[in-house]
Amino acid sequence: MKLKKIGCFILTAMLSIGVLTACSSSTKTDAKNEGTKTENSISKDVHVGINFLDAGLDPAIEYQGWQTVRSGVAETLVKVDSNLKVQPFLAKEYKQVNDTTWEFVINDNVKFHNGKPCTAVEVANSLQRSIQLNDRAKEALKDVKIEGKDNILTITTSKAYPYLDQVLSDPMFAIVDSEAGKDEESFKTKPICTGMFMVESFNPEKEAVMKSFDDYYGGKSKTQNLKYTLISDSNTRMLSLQSGEINVTVGLADQDLSVIEKDEKFVTEKVDSARLMYALLNPKNEFLQDKKVRQALNYAIDKQTMVSSVLASNASVADTMYPSVLGYNDENADVYKYDIEKAKKLLEEAGYKDTDGDGIVDKDGKNMKLRIAYYSQRAQLPIIAQYVQGEFKKIGVDSELIASEKLAKEQYKAGDFDVAFDSWISAYGPNPAFALNNGFTANAPDNFSGYYKNDRVEEIAKILDSEKDKEKQTSLAKEASRLILEDANNIFFVFTKNAVTRIPNLKNFEVSPIDYYQINANTVIE
Repeated sequence: MKLKKIGCFILTAMLSIGVLTACSSSTKTDAKNEGTKTENSISKDVHVGINFLDAGLDPAIEYQGWQTVRSGVAETLVKVDSNLKVQPFLAKEYKQVNDTTWEFVINDNVKFHNGKPCTAVEVANSLQRSIQLNDRAKEALKDVKIEGKDNILTITTSKAYPYLDQVLSDPMFAIVDSEAGKDEESFKTKPICTGMFMVESFNPEKEAVMKSFDDYYGGKSKTQNLKYTLISDSNTRMLSLQSGEINVTVGLADQDLSVIEKDEKFVTEKVDSARLMYALLNPKNEFLQDKKVRQALNYAIDKQTMVSSVLASNASVADTMYPSVLGYNDENADVYKYDIEKAKKLLEEAGYKDTDGDGIVDKDGKNMKLRIAYYSQRAQLPIIAQYVQGEFKKIGVDSELIASEKLAKEQYKAGDFDVAFDSWISAYGPNPAFALNNGFTANAPDNFSGYYKNDRVEEIAKILDSEKDKEKQTSLAKEASRLILEDANNIFFVFTKNAVTRIPNLKNFEVSPIDYYQINANTVIE
């Protein structure tokens, strides 16, 4: 069987250099070399089957930049490599001049897809546009001064910002022609960027079609045409790959992966990721306002079985929001190891017993029943939801599964949930503030309806934004993770593995620990 499984994050000198390393057996293109000028020969078209297309491709709008960067249409100043180290990308080099000043040198001869030169001034205008249009960008680059002159971009922050380079790797900061972006409707479907591919057509209900950009500063890509086709159902995507309709797919459901891995006509590559899957427990719910109930639900979940049996070992147990290799988890904290008897005891201490013998605990004549909201865009979530429902039932908690295709953001924001599933990348590198600012502070985009509130965690996040000392960072991150566990407003399930399944002669289609990268100039069907 021709199968390559790509391994695991490995921690190398984390405390001294703050870097993650991922061991990998797949062929990868070094970020520094992707811009090397070469005249590559044109080869066969690459056709990708995916389970989700966003509403548009404008990098500055919400999370649309993820697809734009993955497909080689857009580029950020820097990128994160397979070892989670920041490398130059659109910038050919950069440096931190002092605590508050960074300089980025833009690659030579960069052009936008409309032929317009991309100078440092244009880069500055693009970053300002992202700040104006994206609330996450506004929060990430607040109180900064951005200036461009010739090919030098200078960013000055109001305080020390040790992870600014990592922040700028986010696709929401992909560089675009901001003048062309004023035509918002057209830009949504055909953004003018700097990547090796340019958009030919886009239909969010069907496909995204790209062609090679002949004036790409790094040299013409090896592939002329690229297509992403929306195939929501995992099994249908697998069958489309087997039939030759597509030649690569990402994110197959675990049961389909287990089938395709046995097929010698295809290669499956996997890498451990920092994508967290977890549950939000709404403390405003009449049952969940009791901390003992929330703790009981945590103890009720057998995560090891979830990983080994339910998810076919295509994930790893999540004790907190931090991947364990970061070293930010407090080894003395209670991570709610599976203990069904302890879960039952906590419910009893909270006043819940099965008084009528129907198998469901009750209090004051009312059965405990929770609504579990999840979405199918992430293939693992429906499977996890069914498993969690069964685990809750074992301790006498009834539940109803409420499914949606995508994350029901407006419902979540309104606080219309009891238990809500969520998933996002919790680490793009060693920055411990990222996870806090994304999910656990007052302005965090995934702190829906302010379900989580802890003044000390809020304070720690603000300190970490500018703290440079690695030992202090680790100490503060451990404290925050311990406090979040103690509050028990979440059930942390797993960190998933990223998986790509392709025909063997498709080369240099990236599988990364994070979800930003797939296509580069050397992606080709040989």
